[in-house]
Amino acid sequence: MFIIEKMLLVFLERWKYMLVFYMFGYVISVAQSGTPTWQYWIPLKNNAVGLGWGGGNIVYAVAKERKKKGGGEIPIYFHYYNGIKYGFSAILLTGIYALLISIAGAVFNFDSKPFH
Repeated sequence: MFIIEKMLLVFLERWKYMLVFYMFGYVISVAQSGTPTWQYWIPLKNNAVGLGWGGGNIVYAVAKERKKKGGGEIPIYFHYYNGIKYGFSAILLTGIYALLISIAGAVFNFDSKPFH
């Protein structure tokens, strides 16, 4: 139960940052796949999930550190560290999401392409 509460707190703090990057990732996904049918407008896309998680967390961490330092410059290693940490987790989350959608498509016999 503690893990779920902690995840909820993290999401409640960072949702604005994640939403901006999620929308950007969604636009990229729709531009890549096109919209041959209405199902392709489903707002759950791999790129959107990964970009929302990774980009939103990176920008949140940098903004928090900048606020803590009083608006000054941040060392470049801080950007690299957050990029690696949240970038790796975004890739992992995107892979898990793609795997679950593919499995659900195979089990329930539906076309999972609009989700990719």
